[in-house]
Amino acid sequence: MPTPTPTPTPLDVDASEFSPDIVLAAMRDALADFAADNKGDISLAGDLFEVLEILAAAPGSLRIVLAWEGDVGVTDNPDVNLEAHTYLVIVSTQRGMKRIKGEQLISGRAGQKPLYKLAAEAKAAVRGIIFEDGAGNRLRLLYRGSKPTALDTGVRLDSQELSFSLLAQAPQP
Repeated sequence: MPTPTPTPTPLDVDASEFSPDIVLAAMRDALADFAADNKGDISLAGDLFEVLEILAAAPGSLRIVLAWEGDVGVTDNPDVNLEAHTYLVIVSTQRGMKRIKGEQLISGRAGQKPLYKLAAEAKAAVRGIIFEDGAGNRLRLLYRGSKPTALDTGVRLDSQELSFSLLAQAPQP
């Protein structure tokens, strides 16, 4: 009987092999067919202002915005040096900067799928990404949840924000 391959822990995987540029490129590639099939576009954003510019532009189509939100140390043990990187996938049905009206969330509009359906399909595409490091360890992005995209003022935009994280061992000095 074959011996099962152990699942790697974040301590087995070197985070330097999964820098934000590599992860964002993999996310963009994993979502490319989904975006094309739904007549949408994928953009990368470096900050909130870029996200807002992208979401405000050219209403009428699916827009997916990918962003790296940053990383945090997960442990106080300097010998472990574990870090978690957070990535956002913002799915919008592109009505610009208007307040949410509601119906497009469950029934779509103008032949488009409902926003919640589009967000679920985007989530599935990202969850299917498997990263493999040079040692053959495999890692997946961990889904952390979703919520409506909102400004600091509380105004909701016509989009859903999906959050993912990747946990790995930071390189030792």
